[in-house]
Amino acid sequence: MNIAIVGATGNVGRKILKVLELKNFPIDKLYLVASQKV
Repeated sequence: MNIAIVGATGNVGRKILKVLELKNFPIDKLYLVASQKV
């Protein structure tokens, strides 16, 4: 399964990444998307 996480560096994005890892979620490709901080 391909997964994209929008806002990956924010609080919610980091929590989603942690949950996916803890649950050993089957991921073929993981795309992390975040806005650039200026």
